[in-house]
Order: sequence, then structure tokens, then C-alpha cells
Amino acid sequence: MLKKVSITIALVCVLFFSILIIRKIKIYNYQRKIIKKEKIKRGVKYDISNNIRRFLSDGKNICQSDKFQNGFKLIYEMNFECSKCFIKLKSIYDFYVELSKKFELNFYIVSSENSESYIRYHLDEILVNYDLFFIEQEP
Repeated sequence: MLKKVSITIALVCVLFFSILIIRKIKIYNYQRKIIKKEKIKRGVKYDISNNIRRFLSDGKNICQSDKFQNGFKLIYEMNFECSKCFIKLKSIYDFYVELSKKFELNFYIVSSENSESYIRYHLDEILVNYDLFFIEQEP
């Protein structure tokens, strides 16, 4: 009887450790896929449009901006017809706000949308206080 219990405990332990090892392997493979995708994207050059505007949450300051400003840039390409893009925009903007406390960082949205009122409407709906740059880019 004691032998059966000890064998059962040993099998449960082996099964438990096997599950942990398989999980670690899956996480490692997932990380490798992400790194591989990023390595493929390195060296890709994008021609950015000169039509860059700055959007502030006060609603009155929409101005033409320099093509590139100093410091780091966080660039998010989105489609204003995509509902998932807005959910991602909120989380990315929150990340930007936290990161900009530590670094000089500018946030750019790249899209083909050209209506300032349409852009401002969506930004006002999603973001509370925002200060970001918008690049109108042809697809």
C-alpha cells in the first residue's frame, strides 16, 4: 500500500515538473519569435510625410511641427476605422505617459486620416490629457 502511494506521488511530481518545463519551453519559443520578427524589421526605412501636426487636449493648439524633433520617438501606426486600434492607442498612450516621466519622448500617430475634427473627436473620447503629434501618411 505504501509503495503504491509513493509511486503515485512520484508520478504526480514528474507530471508537475514536466508541465513546468513545457511551459518554460513555450515561453522561450514565443520570445524567440518576437525577437526574430523585430530583427526582420530592422533596417526598414520609412519615408515620413511632412504633414505633422501637434494635438493638445485643450483643443485650441493645432500647429504645424518640424519633421523630426530631438529625443526618442514612440510611433504608432493606426487606422481610425479600427476599434482594436483605439484600445491599443489607450494602452500605448498610458505607457508613453509613464515613460515620458523618465525620458524626453515624443508620441507620434501615423494614419491616413486627414480630418482634424474627426481626429480630435476620437482623441477626446479616448484620452484625457494628451499631447501628441499626428502624421498624415498616405498608405
